[in-house]
Amino acid sequence: MSSTATKTRGLIFPDRDVLAMLDGRKSRTMRLIGGKLPIVEAAHFQPGDWFYVKEAWFDWGRATVYRAGSPGSRPSGNPDYKWKSATCMNDPRARLWARIDSVAVQRPCDLTEEECIAEGCQPSTWGPWWQGYRDVSGVLMHCECGGESPPDWMVEPKPYSMSATNKTAKQEFSYRLLSIKADTWEQLHWVYEFTLGEKP
Repeated sequence: MSSTATKTRGLIFPDRDVLAMLDGRKSRTMRLIGGKLPIVEAAHFQPGDWFYVKEAWFDWGRATVYRAGSPGSRPSGNPDYKWKSATCMNDPRARLWARIDSVAVQRPCDLTEEECIAEGCQPSTWGPWWQGYRDVSGVLMHCECGGESPPDWMVEPKPYSMSATNKTAKQEFSYRLLSIKADTWEQLHWVYEFTLGEKP
């Protein structure tokens, strides 16, 4: 294969990213660059290359079923079956294919809010939140709850700071990334922007 030939290989994604792609909310992915500066590791893809999504799956007769979007914790609800690891998926079983549009290098800490949304993360607002006390057998216990108005049982209700209940897409992305590997927030990553399409 020449250096200019189009590549096709698989990339592993967790269920939440697969669902984001199915919903049309994810159009880029970041992959950690190994080694130290200067960058000597070549990107795994170039614009025009394709990848298929490797996800948790199970063969059910002649069909392949996928964990992302499936009800229950077991394939077809059968407790004797277990989902197969995404690492074991090959391209004939893949349901999602994508074409690489661009390749860049970036640190997660430098992401914009819009780029984090393109990663499949979403800002969230919990809505009105209240804190106060609940009378439990004559003892006032601190409690919190959401709702347009505080519940009748809440003693001395006060609105909670909305800044504490709002979360940006970048905060969500940082939580996801650091929950996987805590020391990668400021490290360089390959950034692959992609468009879903038919299997080439």
